[in-house]
Parts: sequence; structure tokens; C-alpha cells
Amino acid sequence: MLAFAIIAVACFIFKYGIAFRNFTLLEYPKSAIIAALIAIGFGIYYFLEKNKEKSSNAKPNFIEATEAGIHFSTSKGEFTVAYSDVKELWHKEDNDEILAIIYTTSKERYEWGKDGFDSAAEFAEFEKILNENCTNITNR
Repeated sequence: MLAFAIIAVACFIFKYGIAFRNFTLLEYPKSAIIAALIAIGFGIYYFLEKNKEKSSNAKPNFIEATEAGIHFSTSKGEFTVAYSDVKELWHKEDNDEILAIIYTTSKERYEWGKDGFDSAAEFAEFEKILNENCTNITNR
């Protein structure tokens, strides 16, 4: 963003165009306008991403295991999955990533990574709760 802002200011003050060797890409007024628009676009993108990050940090995701099922939140909203609705339960380990994955009877897929928990012990406890309570598992 800053680079295009500097290019836009330089093009405006010194009445520069943008060229490559002997080929002129943009002449004076267009070069300043295009560089300014690109800088504004990058600035808007930056502030939208910062706003999204701030709202995500203000409302962290949670997982609550109850007697009937799991209640959790994601970026798409809050969900509740009954233990009896879990059709498949998987434990997946790839390189540095460890996942707990469930498939429901309505063919929905949910996954939780070990990195999303405060500690490895909490993730292990979560997987233990899933293993003990999910009774209709077809992949065992």
C-alpha cells in the first residue's frame, strides 16, 4: 500500500508517467490516478482484514461437551451435534498437525485441530469424551 501511495505522490508531483524501456504504459494523469486507486484498494483490504481479525479475537471459538452432545462455535456460527448423530469418528495425524474429525448422519463434517486447544491434554480429553460418548460409530 505504501509503495503505491509513494508512486502515486511521485507521479502527481513530478508529472511522471509509468514506462518500461521505450514503451509508455501510462502517461502523467493516468499514472497518478491508477497508482492512487491501487494504494486505496490495498488500504481498504488491509483495514477490512484487521477488522475481521479484531472481531475474531473478541469472540473466540468455544467447545462445550454436554451429556447430550457437543456445542461449539465456528466462524459460520454456533452448532450443536448430538453424540447419537455422529456416524464416523477419525483421529488424523499429518506432520505437525493432529485432528479430530467427525461425520454426522446428515453428512456434515467437523474437525478440530490440536492447535485450537490450550494444551495437548485438553485435546486428548476432548477426544476421550468423543470416543466414550459417540455410540453409533460405523468406522470402528
